[in-house]
Amino acid sequence: MKKLSLLTALIFSFAFVMAQSNESNVVQTANGATTNYAKVEQKGKSNTSDVTQTTTFGNAAVLNKTLVNQNGKSNTSTVTQTFETSAGSPVNDIMVDQDGEGNAATVVSQAFYGHDVDVKQDGKSNVANVNVKRDGNTVKVVQKDGNVKGNADVLVNAIGSKAEVLQKSGKENSATQKMGEFDVVGGNNLMMIEQDGGKGNSANQFLLNSGHMESVDNTQKIIQKGGEGNTATQRVGEWVGREVITSNNNYAKTTQDGGNGNVALIEQIKNGHTAVQEQYGGTGNHAEIKQTNGWLAPTGAISYQTQKGAGGNKAIANVFNGNGKSEQYQDGKDNYSRVAQAGSENFIKTKQLGNENSVFAQTTAGSLNDINVLQDGKGNSAAVKIAHGNSNKAIVDQDGNWNTIGSGDWKEDGIFQECGDGNYAKITQKGDHNDASIYQKGDDNIGTITSTGNGNMGSIMQFGGMNEAIVLQSN
Repeated sequence: MKKLSLLTALIFSFAFVMAQSNESNVVQTANGATTNYAKVEQKGKSNTSDVTQTTTFGNAAVLNKTLVNQNGKSNTSTVTQTFETSAGSPVNDIMVDQDGEGNAATVVSQAFYGHDVDVKQDGKSNVANVNVKRDGNTVKVVQKDGNVKGNADVLVNAIGSKAEVLQKSGKENSATQKMGEFDVVGGNNLMMIEQDGGKGNSANQFLLNSGHMESVDNTQKIIQKGGEGNTATQRVGEWVGREVITSNNNYAKTTQDGGNGNVALIEQIKNGHTAVQEQYGGTGNHAEIKQTNGWLAPTGAISYQTQKGAGGNKAIANVFNGNGKSEQYQDGKDNYSRVAQAGSENFIKTKQLGNENSVFAQTTAGSLNDINVLQDGKGNSAAVKIAHGNSNKAIVDQDGNWNTIGSGDWKEDGIFQECGDGNYAKITQKGDHNDASIYQKGDDNIGTITSTGNGNMGSIMQFGGMNEAIVLQSN
């Protein structure tokens, strides 16, 4: 075991051990404009390293640098970099490289600006915990080669920081990134998780704020390639009592490529957020987006969902408080799409290509909403409900046979417009044995059904005054 405690203008520590069981302890303290440099190399069956670097009062510019290299069956490394109050602006640089069957790395780094943390783990079971504070940080964790139930936790509280986790060639891996748990989180941060191969992987990103500084223009990205049964969760914002903490104009994207039974969830609170979900290949995938805007939000939330594969996929989007935009695309058969928006001036567009798919689209308590549904295939069903609003528009196009507008959640209603004036509903069907219905309650409403084919049925019910109904059927 080695233990070093030095205080000089330039502090340099180097420990190299090669044995069955190695243990190294390095302690460095600086109270002048100095550079702390610690390097540890260990080769053996069981390696343990602990490095502590402290910057004290009066240091205007300090560089703390630590390099740890461990090669063995069981590797454990802990690096701690701290500073006292008014200790200036130390810059921290940490690199941990571990190669073995069981690797564990813990990094705690606190300074005003400019952390650079790099953790590389190559082994069967890898665990990494990184905790950094303040602004301008770059954190990268790489776990690879046969990783089974690996775990990477990254916590950053910052403005203009980047946190990246890459897990390769394994299964049942878990990666979690959090920003804002210390006191505040600012803007222009990037969170990135990529999991490549394997099944049962979990990726989680949380952009939170326990202080009162708004978090804006942050980006969250999750990529999961191959495998099945993977889960991805991205959250922005939290409720504290009746006050909304965080944030505007943030961006979240999840991409799941290949495999069956994958699940993606995005939750965003407050205004102007964008959420994107992409699922390619496989069946039984689930994508869900929840967005809540502030009252009278000048900029609404935007969501895009794409699912491509054999079918049996489900896409759900819920947007509240207006000015929102939701688009969904699905191909394959037996897919399900559900969109619900509350408020005014929302836009919904759903497109399904394939057979036996179903759509339910709904807006509540708002005006000037626009819903567009397109289905191409046979045996598809669509239902649209617009409740309590004026000047809303619903358009449904179906191309194929045995399609129905008036199924699913409101199967007796088709396009259902309730308690509003100046609403517009239009249905176009091409094919045979199709069924369409429109229900409108209020004044100055327009309902149109156009069917081309044989054995089609159309029904329009209107309650109120100055309404217009048109049904056109042709072979």
